[in-house]
Amino acid sequence: MLLGAQVTAGWAVGFIIGTLVVLVVAVLVIALIVLASSIRSRAADAHTALERAEQATASLHGVDKLNDCAVRVLEGAKTARRALTGK
Repeated sequence: MLLGAQVTAGWAVGFIIGTLVVLVVAVLVIALIVLASSIRSRAADAHTALERAEQATASLHGVDKLNDCAVRVLEGAKTARRALTGK
């Protein structure tokens, strides 16, 4: 009888340890799923914000051409001034 009680106690301890391991793994998996969902939501918000920033700055692509034109106009004005005043 003593041997049977020890075997039964061993099974019970093993079952309890196994159950605890499964519960810990389940908690970790649930935590990972919740974190992944949060990251996905934040990534979608960041993507939307980047699209808005792209739309807001789309007109800045022509600034270089405008700047070049303004420099040429200024240089032309300086040349005309020199020609008119002799300086």
